[in-house]
Amino acid sequence: MSAEAGAEVPVEPSYPPARLNRGVTAAALAVLGVLASLVFWPSTGLDTLDQPELSLERVVTRDMDFRAAAALTPSWEAPLYALALSSDAEARATAIGWYEELVQVEGSPLAELYRLILLAEDGRADALQEALAAWTPGDEWAGRLATWARAAYGAEPPADGLRSALAAVRRELPAGWFADRLAARLASRLGDDAALAESARASEARGTPLVWRLRAILASETLLVALGAVALVTLVTVPGGAAARVSMAPIPPPWGAADGAGLFARGALGLVGVAIIWPFMPDRAWATPVVSAISAIPIVGYLLWQCGSWRSLADTFGLRVSRAALPALARAAVALVGLSTLADVLIELAGARLGVETHWTDGFQERLVWGPPAEVVADVLDSCVFAPVVEELLFRGVLYGTLRLRLGPLPATATSAALFALAHGYGLIGFVSVFVSGVLWALAYERTRSLLPGMLAHAASNVQATAIVLATLRF
Repeated sequence: MSAEAGAEVPVEPSYPPARLNRGVTAAALAVLGVLASLVFWPSTGLDTLDQPELSLERVVTRDMDFRAAAALTPSWEAPLYALALSSDAEARATAIGWYEELVQVEGSPLAELYRLILLAEDGRADALQEALAAWTPGDEWAGRLATWARAAYGAEPPADGLRSALAAVRRELPAGWFADRLAARLASRLGDDAALAESARASEARGTPLVWRLRAILASETLLVALGAVALVTLVTVPGGAAARVSMAPIPPPWGAADGAGLFARGALGLVGVAIIWPFMPDRAWATPVVSAISAIPIVGYLLWQCGSWRSLADTFGLRVSRAALPALARAAVALVGLSTLADVLIELAGARLGVETHWTDGFQERLVWGPPAEVVADVLDSCVFAPVVEELLFRGVLYGTLRLRLGPLPATATSAALFALAHGYGLIGFVSVFVSGVLWALAYERTRSLLPGMLAHAASNVQATAIVLATLRF
């Protein structure tokens, strides 16, 4: 094409006759809307997880252990943590709310004990005593937990039983922040300084590796932003957009609006509809790539049919890149990764400062946290290899390209990014983050005439998110 990259390309006055049946397209869109509402909305809440109690314990204990260790770091680090994290008081208040929800939904006695521990750590004496008085254990295990809680937090310390309660807590409760805080309170009432120090050391020992991992995460994100800034400068300062051109994908694409809508409806239906077969799949690691492959068949198959050959499909989306264009591809991908990383950090900070709460289940990936290694590998491949390719083909290649038939670059970008964010089903902060990424990748497609920069940046973004989950919640 002769138009400069980034310029609005004139729409051709006519396109080949529609090849996809419009009635089938309308039916596919209707089914897609129903399935999307059932599969993705709402996508947060305790009922979206298989192990909400275990998962919440992991989220809260890792956070509290990190905070305990962070308090011992050099003073110059404190402003960084204050900027990146909520205050300790806010973290405790949020955790108390999550546990109150868990107790109401699950009725777990262990969750009730953990809620009491959080109330005590937050200094809510009246609420703590009220909860202790109202706790009526329903079985022997709940009775033991209630006995330990009353020994540790009751208004009148028991005359005896503190030592046995401390030993039982150490023996029977899952090791972690909650057990340490309960043991510390019992040790304090006993006047056992050694046991008190042991609890502090245990929390610090768990939290110190988390501090180092956060340092590594912050350092890597800083490096990515810096590299992205350098790459971006090279892209925007060269006249005529020559430094940004990667390939020659036609934008708008060589199909009409009816076929574009049909391609999107059929491709999206494949991605959403695959959720129907998940309950019937064996609980095995190989199920993930099999389901991913099945969900990709509609979009890839119809695109291949529409384009006529693999070579034509690659040319339609700028997937073939000459050796001379490889530096431009690298610059564009690095710039996108840096911009996406910076945007995610700023969105998280803005959400924290504005008091926008994100439910802990929003985007929580249980298989990454609790699954066996084979499942983790399968999920990583799915999110970091398969998803970037298929989602970029569908949302940028097909959806954005089709919208460009009727809209300019910016309206098409905003519309496609909004639908992309809605499809993920996250809360407000997650929606904004995905929306911004969708905007960046669509603008890159327009300017570079290739889906490859967006695919690479999409993959890098998912790698970052996966690595953070593994580093902070699994290991």
